[in-house]
Amino acid sequence: MKVILLSWEFPPRIVGEMAIYVNSLASNLVKKGFNVYVVTYHDSLNGLSTYEDGVKVFRVNNPVDCHTNVLTWSLTLNGNFEKAVVEILEKEGSNQTIIDAHEWLTVSAAVSIKKTFDIPLIFTIHSIEDYRSNYAETPLSITIKSLEWLGIYVADKVIVRSENLKKDLCNLYRVPKDKITVVDWFNPSWIDNMVSLYREFLSKNFS
Repeated sequence: MKVILLSWEFPPRIVGEMAIYVNSLASNLVKKGFNVYVVTYHDSLNGLSTYEDGVKVFRVNNPVDCHTNVLTWSLTLNGNFEKAVVEILEKEGSNQTIIDAHEWLTVSAAVSIKKTFDIPLIFTIHSIEDYRSNYAETPLSITIKSLEWLGIYVADKVIVRSENLKKDLCNLYRVPKDKITVVDWFNPSWIDNMVSLYREFLSKNFS
């Protein structure tokens, strides 16, 4: 059972709590018997590394500075994410594989990989643009919200951390309630809930 986590931040590059969450998820999944890859960004580290906890981390760089334009930066980053995942799949195959993409910054790569390799996709949403921008309707926010919608629409399952976020997604993006699963990361049993979700997902898609 292989899980490929896409995240634009991961230790030692920590921007917010997502890096800590993805790190904890990855190491705990390995303990539960999963083959785990994290594909992530770093400005200087590059390539595949395997850590003591068994997590394989594939770091990619980005030729574009994020201060130039965040959308340009995310698109070039996603191109490198795709290349990294293709390298993993060419080496190990795509059977019994799930992609779990975190946040809108990974959507382009996740959608392309899902459609190219017919791999089930989970889209994990930590926050949404309307929260961050106070419901702004600038061209940038509209584009980010379009990417959020695309990830939600194409994903086979959406994971959020709270019932409030689930409710807002249903209202803002017209998402069917049964497509969204709430996993409270402060619940002591959260990793068991994630393992059950992944295993159920694999069973349905690779039976």
